[in-house]
Amino acid sequence: MVFTMALISSLKRLIKIWVITLGGVLCCLSTLGQEWELLDSHTLELPVRMVSADRFNNIYINDSKGNIRKLDSVGHPIALFAPQQFGKLTNLESWSSLRLFLFYEDTQRYTFLDRYLAASEFSEFPAGRFGYLRLAAPSSDNQIWLLDLRPLNLIKFDMTFSEITLNQSLNQLSDTLDLNPYQLIEYQNRVYLGDSKIGVLVFDNLGNYLRTLTKTESSQFHLWEEQLYYLSNNHLHFLSIYSDQEQSIKLPDRGQSYQHVLMLSNTTVLISDNQIFFFRYHSR
Repeated sequence: MVFTMALISSLKRLIKIWVITLGGVLCCLSTLGQEWELLDSHTLELPVRMVSADRFNNIYINDSKGNIRKLDSVGHPIALFAPQQFGKLTNLESWSSLRLFLFYEDTQRYTFLDRYLAASEFSEFPAGRFGYLRLAAPSSDNQIWLLDLRPLNLIKFDMTFSEITLNQSLNQLSDTLDLNPYQLIEYQNRVYLGDSKIGVLVFDNLGNYLRTLTKTESSQFHLWEEQLYYLSNNHLHFLSIYSDQEQSIKLPDRGQSYQHVLMLSNTTVLISDNQIFFFRYHSR
């Protein structure tokens, strides 16, 4: 009798341990299956053309009417810039400085916005100094990188003294490559030139060509930590800017077609035509 009661007690303890263990395993399996965790989402008023994020996790959105909206890291509106003259924005850059840089290819003008999105006067480049400026981007030393198509040169321009401080011919590249540039950005003392046919051409801070990162889509790319990232084929792609390592992550399936992505400190921001989503990714 005593033996039987002891046996039953032992069996109960074993069953309890098994149930607890099984529950923990199921819980872990459930967590592993949920790679993308949706934190929040907001509806946008207008379709999005271009996006950027600064070092402080603020988000900047250029919409189809030329407006620029500044949002905080959870999507709450902070400021709005509505230019009086509508133009097609070619570059929206917030990472390189404490100011937001805007360049309009069709009017060949640029300006800087402060943190309240208040603009100084739109500036024009000196007449007769350049051929046709396809792209422009701010540099870390308060100058501007320019891509001139006539002739094909990578130029550094000092706004304060209205001087060209660097002029690097790209004719040698254009002789062997059929260039179709669409994006220019400086990051960690290197210059990245996106081309829809070739990839992302990398230059040092003196304009010398270094290498090409494989990316042939003409979608907007961004730089974060030591990665270049972009969206393609329903995946978030990462390219190491210092090695040949690549990684891709399938995007969350919410019946949306995502056109833009931004990496913040602890959040991945995905943007469709009319919605902005804030996700946290849990690796397997």
